[in-house]
Amino acid sequence: MSVLCVIWATLSIIASVFACSGFYLPYWIQGRLLGKADAYFSSFRRCNYPRLRAPNAAPEIVYECARYSSFWDIPSAWWQASTVTIGVGVALAVITTLTLLAAASSFLPHILRMTRPTRALGSLQLLADSKSWGSMGLSRFEIILDNPYGIYYAGCPISGNVYIDVDSPKKVRGIEVRYKGEAKVRWKPEGGNQIRKANETYMDIKCIICGDGEREFEIPEGSHVFPFTWMLPTNIPGSFESLYGRVRYTVKAVIDRPWKFDHVLKVPFTVVPILDLNREPLSSEPINEENHKTFWGHSEPLYMSVSLPVRGYVPGQNIPIKAKLNNMSGVDVEKLRVVLKKLVTFHALGDSRTRKEVITDFEANVDEGQDLVLINLKLPSLPPSGLQHCKIIEVDYKLKVEARVEGWYNKNLKVRMDIIIGTIPLLTYQVPQHTVSTSAVGFEGVTSPLPSAPNQPESQQETFVFPTEIEEYSSSLPKSTFEKCENYKASKREKDESPGEDTDGDSDEEIASSFDPKYTVYEFGPVTPTN
Repeated sequence: MSVLCVIWATLSIIASVFACSGFYLPYWIQGRLLGKADAYFSSFRRCNYPRLRAPNAAPEIVYECARYSSFWDIPSAWWQASTVTIGVGVALAVITTLTLLAAASSFLPHILRMTRPTRALGSLQLLADSKSWGSMGLSRFEIILDNPYGIYYAGCPISGNVYIDVDSPKKVRGIEVRYKGEAKVRWKPEGGNQIRKANETYMDIKCIICGDGEREFEIPEGSHVFPFTWMLPTNIPGSFESLYGRVRYTVKAVIDRPWKFDHVLKVPFTVVPILDLNREPLSSEPINEENHKTFWGHSEPLYMSVSLPVRGYVPGQNIPIKAKLNNMSGVDVEKLRVVLKKLVTFHALGDSRTRKEVITDFEANVDEGQDLVLINLKLPSLPPSGLQHCKIIEVDYKLKVEARVEGWYNKNLKVRMDIIIGTIPLLTYQVPQHTVSTSAVGFEGVTSPLPSAPNQPESQQETFVFPTEIEEYSSSLPKSTFEKCENYKASKREKDESPGEDTDGDSDEEIASSFDPKYTVYEFGPVTPTN
């Protein structure tokens, strides 16, 4: 019996070292794909991968997990080493389990006489072995939304299928789909220790799509498809991501296994926000702001007025900026600098924090004696102003035109104005071009999967119909495209750029740094500011 104890202890130590190393390594093994998305590795599969739908198309990042078709598809030696490590550790753990089973008749009384900590450690080891055994047999676990681009309007149905392939029968209590939408803000104040945080939940729905969640049943060997559908609420904010807060929607599938760890898979999707500029009274008003400055050593000032035809615009649209200079100061104006900023304000525990992100920053030359400068500023994909239905995050936009003058001792003349970014353009100002088919919606960067990725269904042409609240405008608007919103840097380096450690149990860590919502973008014809 003593020899058996030595063997058991030795194998337990070796198995624990290998299994723990293989388990924890993937959490610090990550990389960047195409310079824009984080890729995470987990043994035997990878999360987030590029795919090509057409030979000459640009690669697109697919934000989901997939199995590797072979060991050599794993993209680095460290990743391969992690896979080997977990494999060896699991094998040794299985041998240990078999040894315990073989000696159960004579060894069980000795186990019962062990101290409580020792029995607890042994139980944890057996639990780990059962998890390793239970993981075997599941060759595919995947969520595929009916809309392959994961874009939905509030008040519209979201549907899809859960695909499960098993190599051997599996005992489960049920298969559950959870629809979750929530807003979170979190930041650590400069010079403070108490983290500010707040939450809002817009939906948290659990639906059992197979079984009843209580009685055990067996999923037979083979491929299985479980459909799901749910109607999204109408009064929810659009998807949004920023450093200190976000609004995120996910679909999560759970395979409930008795006495074993559940299989869990989560997929994010975008809820397209709606802000109709035709219903915002300030959107159609023109803007005319002016300012002046008298420079050191000069008696006469420099005047500058900046005008815009309207206050409200949509992504894809050009903002025609007209800047008039009346320079009586004798100080030359060298350039005009145009800066568009997004101001995101986060609220928590009676405190607020505003992050100013630079969307566009460029300069236009000013010739000597030139008193009129006309500039076109094209808007990229952006979330709309306000972030309706969310009480802990606000979004605003400010446009600044700065007259840069000669002399390091002279401060530049600046004119600032607020603008409104919407999702439905003003029909009384400019109408988008019908460059996109009215029966289909084009998406940027649509690609096909790599050979090692899960098989995707053939993409179908999607028709996006505006919700009933704006049906009266839908006939006069072309169908829009949807593009990812870039992550923009702060205008000034903050002392503390950390949102604070997120210790919440459902924090979507794999999604947080890689998911970018898509927003409505239109195509407009060229616009030239008028004199």
